Amino acid sequence: WKALSALYKFTSDAYGVRNPMLKIEKPRFKKKPGQRLSRDQAKRFLSVVGTDLEWALVTCYFGLRFRRVEAERLRLGDIKSDYIIVQGKERTEELPLLPLLRDMLLKLQNGRGPLSPVFPIKADALAYHTKQLFKRAGIDDVRGSPHTLRNTAGRLWLTYGGDDRANRQLLRHGNRTMTDHYSELNIDELYVLEERFNPMLNLMRELPTTLTNTTGVRETKADSQSGDAISTWNYETPPTTV
Repeated sequence: WKALSALYKFTSDAYGVRNPMLKIEKPRFKKKPGQRLSRDQAKRFLSVVGTDLEWALVTCYFGLRFRRVEAERLRLGDIKSDYIIVQGKERTEELPLLPLLRDMLLKLQNGRGPLSPVFPIKADALAYHTKQLFKRAGIDDVRGSPHTLRNTAGRLWLTYGGDDRANRQLLRHGNRTMTDHYSELNIDELYVLEERFNPMLNLMRELPTTLTNTTGVRETKADSQSGDAISTWNYETPPTTV
């Protein structure tokens, strides 16, 4: 339809040919639901995460629902004591940051300063590592991408009992209604909900091989970005294409 409309519009404008497409309505298709993991698949996915880099990228895409570009833009100085600054598509926003998720991100600090990127590799390389995790978990019926993890987090938030309004706010959708904006929760209210309904932490509580204490202690709202546990990187270099 788009190709024919463009063709007839051009011929009509250039040569005065009658445009029959003006009488044909644009076809409407039912929007397909975004790809996402089931609860069991998500547990299997988390069970194969091993290195500090893998936990950090899963924290971004699944625990914090980041988009690819947001993870690439993330700086160490954006990681605060109990919130994180997100450089989004349209605006800069703040999200609540639970202690365990904060610790997973700061394991990549490795002595670098606040202006340094959390991931000093490109978004394509992060996507490659994400895809490798899907393969390792034996998940091949959905696309192994960061966006699949983001979609999964949005769905499982509701499965664990979280409300849709807070879910939309945490996903930072650009098409939120005016009512959504008037009824927005503040970051402290979102923090309390994250402690209870965050899908990544809820799944980790169900896995025998991960940390049993996934809550941690919330610090005061000081801008401390230092962590005691600093470890070196351990990750596979993605293959280069010729």
